[in-house]
Amino acid sequence: FPIALVLTVAFLELAAVIRRKPIYAASTKLLLAVAVAGAIIAAPLGWLNAGMPAADDSLTLTAHRWLGTAMPLLLVGLWALKRPSEAAAVRLSSRGYELALAMTVMLILFQAYLGAEITHGAGHMAF
Repeated sequence: FPIALVLTVAFLELAAVIRRKPIYAASTKLLLAVAVAGAIIAAPLGWLNAGMPAADDSLTLTAHRWLGTAMPLLLVGLWALKRPSEAAAVRLSSRGYELALAMTVMLILFQAYLGAEITHGAGHMAF
């Protein structure tokens, strides 16, 4: 669920930039707050599902585990960079926030790829 919320935030921020209407980004701070809460819940559940680290864990599982552990902290930082709703409704976001959002989206997409590789196998993207 946090993945979908962060991608929605990125879509709304992009719409605000393209259409030059900052109002599109007014609710994204709230969406990020819900994503942070979801990530804080999802990270320990991922650890419970995968179990404790073992010597024979694959690199994919290890990378997925630690990216998932770092994700709540990254989202808290992103949330802190976001302007309050009132300010976001009247002017576009700062470049630092936009860069952090883009990097977070790329990490989330990579994290999702690793998760699919764990559950569906290495050739899951072969059509």
